[in-house]
Amino acid sequence: MNINDIHTWLEVITAVGSFLSGIGMVLGVVALVYLIRQTRANERATTATVYQSIVVLGNSINDMFVNDPELYCEIFGTSANFTAATVEEEQGANPRRFFAALKWLDYFETIFVLWPAIPENLYEPWRSYIRDHLYNSTYIRRIVLESTWYGDDLVALCREAHHATSPNHAMQHTSSARHSGCNKPAYPPTAGAP
Repeated sequence: MNINDIHTWLEVITAVGSFLSGIGMVLGVVALVYLIRQTRANERATTATVYQSIVVLGNSINDMFVNDPELYCEIFGTSANFTAATVEEEQGANPRRFFAALKWLDYFETIFVLWPAIPENLYEPWRSYIRDHLYNSTYIRRIVLESTWYGDDLVALCREAHHATSPNHAMQHTSSARHSGCNKPAYPPTAGAP
């Protein structure tokens, strides 16, 4: 074998290596595109699952109030307040109303737990929806502010609603609650979840 043959073989090996490297790069790009598509599909599936969870919880709350319309007034009516001195005493004194309010608060807390999977453009509508309900229920606000059961996001929003002097900062919507027959505050909660 002479030097020209070795040089020719080296050129062939280099060409094959370059060709394989090019194929590897193309396959790498194809794999990256596939991974990006899979990630987007997973994000959409996660968002759908999050919304399914929120809707199921919201429907169970709606069912609770449909089956017991007076309960809504007991939580959101202008005269809705504790009959006991503390959260713990209220739990025993009015368990029906107390645990219905906890269910509502657990719904809100679940929304905040699922917050990272909610699209950013829906953050403010959800915050307004929760804030409106907190604004309209001294009963619910008192449970949040006098217990240690809820996360920082819900507590902060509750404080914001508690200290609000004007309802003008939040979204204004007509609400079925306003027409439910109980004495409501002038500032109704939003009609439905975002």
